[in-house]
Amino acid sequence: MFWISAANTWCAKYRPESLKLRILTGYHSPGNFRVIGPFSNSDQFAKDFNCPAGSKMNPKRKCQIW
Repeated sequence: MFWISAANTWCAKYRPESLKLRILTGYHSPGNFRVIGPFSNSDQFAKDFNCPAGSKMNPKRKCQIW
């Protein structure tokens, strides 16, 4: 439930023109990138969802922040 709840915070749907404006003028990345980036770099996420090694959500090379 943790992963679903954390991702749900950033759930949004944008029209293409709204998304473009948000990217060009906003300070933060769109929600989907705020989920995919950290989650795909988490060993625990890959373990919890059985993501195959080398897949989009479990790349072989990960960025470790903490």
